[in-house]
Amino acid sequence: MLSSNEKMLDVAKMLKETGDVKMFASWQDIWNMQFSNRRQPWAVDGKLILDDSMIAFMDMAKIIAENGYDLNTDPWSPSWTAAVESDDTFCYVLPTWGYQFVIKPSAVNTKGLWGLTEGPVPYVKGGTWLGIYKDSPNKDLAWAFLEYVTLDSEAQQKYAAEYGEYVSLKSADEALAQNEGEEVLAGQNLFQFFNEQVAKIPSDLMTAYDGQINTAFLSATKAYAGGAITKEEAIQQFKEDVVTAYPELTIE
Repeated sequence: MLSSNEKMLDVAKMLKETGDVKMFASWQDIWNMQFSNRRQPWAVDGKLILDDSMIAFMDMAKIIAENGYDLNTDPWSPSWTAAVESDDTFCYVLPTWGYQFVIKPSAVNTKGLWGLTEGPVPYVKGGTWLGIYKDSPNKDLAWAFLEYVTLDSEAQQKYAAEYGEYVSLKSADEALAQNEGEEVLAGQNLFQFFNEQVAKIPSDLMTAYDGQINTAFLSATKAYAGGAITKEEAIQQFKEDVVTAYPELTIE
């Protein structure tokens, strides 16, 4: 029922009509899915690229907002987080760490009612990079620390088991997939689920421009979804914001 964007919106319509339940906590949650499945990054050879999947995201945002398929709130706002305990919001579209930081600590009355499932497309959301300062007087100690927090399987297993976070060490994730599942997830083992998903994730198209361009695009989409401007005006606003942030890019 969630194997395509169209089917996902059909479910949203059904939930709204049969029980006045919102499909999403926020339409902005679907950003990760569309953004990860672009064919091209934001910039190629110094030129801004507006991928078709980003236009599809704008269209979906408009449909969700106009039809009341979400709570009309922003991610990470109090009302967005509080929806974990509500009886009128069906799902969140989150990265792996979304369970640790959003669902698990907030689910009290809804403990055992949550589950992980695959959406229309696999996706990624950011990442964390660790490095050693080239002039550090303690390179050996710094490396020992990095080795411990990234490559020590036993340490990663303890961390992941305590916090419910999927870690970036295959041996740890495979070992944890053999354990009992999460109480919040009614016994589902999140490591089993994500071990299957990680093999499907798309290539990372990250560029040095992503931070400000993402913000500009979400801002323009929000104005369009909310009815403040037309789709054409939103795209033009986006391009103007990119010109201001990155005058070195060629924008058509």
